[in-house]
Formats: sequence, structure tokens, C-alpha cells
Amino acid sequence: MQEFIMQHPWVIYAIIVWTLPWKGIALWKAAKKGNKIWFVILFLINILAILDIIYIAFASKEKKEKEVVSSGPTILSNGKRIV
Repeated sequence: MQEFIMQHPWVIYAIIVWTLPWKGIALWKAAKKGNKIWFVILFLINILAILDIIYIAFASKEKKEKEVVSSGPTILSNGKRIV
């Protein structure tokens, strides 16, 4: 394996170019959401960005908040209130 890498150094460069963007995006999303555990795990573990891609695809998704419907009175243009 060492011999292969010494003869083909472009493989290491290709791995770096593949991994860095995924790692950067995953760490940024984890920090933005305040996921400290995910941030540390993503920072320490590097397996060709597989864990980073999983985090970006599933764990970092924003949960949709339900729209709150106002139950208060509505005021019409003529000044009357509808309860």
C-alpha cells in the first residue's frame, strides 16, 4: 500500500479534495445548530467524509415548526371585531 501511495501521490490529493468540503459543511452545520457532541465526533473521526455526509443528509435537517394560528379577534376594515 505504501508503495502504491508513493507511486501515485495524486490519490492522497484526491481524498483531501473530496473530504475537506464535506467536513467543512458538516462542522459548520453542527456548530450552527449547537450540536456539540456531533461537532466533536465529526472533528475527530475522518472516514472519507462518510459520517459527514450522513450528518448533512439526516441529522442537520431543520425541523419544520407548525404555524401558529391566531385565535384572537379579527378587526375588519370598517372597525368591527369578529371573535
